[in-house]
Amino acid sequence: MNNIICLFKEVGICIDWGSSDGFSSHKTFLKQIKVKHPEYTHFFDVVHILKNLRNFLLNKFINDSSNVSFSMQTLCNLRNSANQETRKLFRKLLSQDPYPTDKMEMKMVDMLLSNELFEALRSQNSPAAVSLAKYLESMYFLYEGFMNNNLEKDH
Repeated sequence: MNNIICLFKEVGICIDWGSSDGFSSHKTFLKQIKVKHPEYTHFFDVVHILKNLRNFLLNKFINDSSNVSFSMQTLCNLRNSANQETRKLFRKLLSQDPYPTDKMEMKMVDMLLSNELFEALRSQNSPAAVSLAKYLESMYFLYEGFMNNNLEKDH
């Protein structure tokens, strides 16, 4: 990136910012690039942020502010519930297994971002399901905030 910035400066073009996914070495990269180019600003794109938030659920249990633990396993347990009605509801809402074979496919994140799923999770007698609903709904608000390109004014 330093070479690219320097090459562009040679022809009078100043690169002030860059964008990437949440790559694992971003802290080292940002420290190094800021030494040579203090004006540089870095952004992470929302699609990759959403995938990272979902992947975090795949790999770990999260504790909310009330110390309730939840993960993608919470959702899988509901989808595979011994209760037929619960199982039927969550299999209808989640057309595929929530553990994706392709972690980069956005369709598998989109599947988790529906109001019907949030409501179904909240309806369960489970603090973990309610906390998961809040987490997924926060992802949805992030998605809507960045992806809604409707520039028309509301009347």
